[in-house]
Amino acid sequence: MNKADYEWAQHEPEFLKAGGTKEQLAALKELKADPGLFDPTELAALQLTTEMTRDVQVKQATIDKLRSLLPDSQVIELIGTIAGYTWCRAS
Repeated sequence: MNKADYEWAQHEPEFLKAGGTKEQLAALKELKADPGLFDPTELAALQLTTEMTRDVQVKQATIDKLRSLLPDSQVIELIGTIAGYTWCRAS
């Protein structure tokens, strides 16, 4: 979304080492949140990423979904991580 090719080069090998698949990478590169490739928590995180990056304003339903899947501390960490990457690209 941010056209940060450097991030792909740095994180793609780590994603694969951590158990991610090439099919998931292809879907991410095409910005497709495929329910056949990602679990509900991953899909919710992708939705949050999309809303924060493209729209800035996050829907309450997205936050509610994440909070039903993750503890608040992880939701906060996820928000901070997305914000950090979005901010780095914007500056």
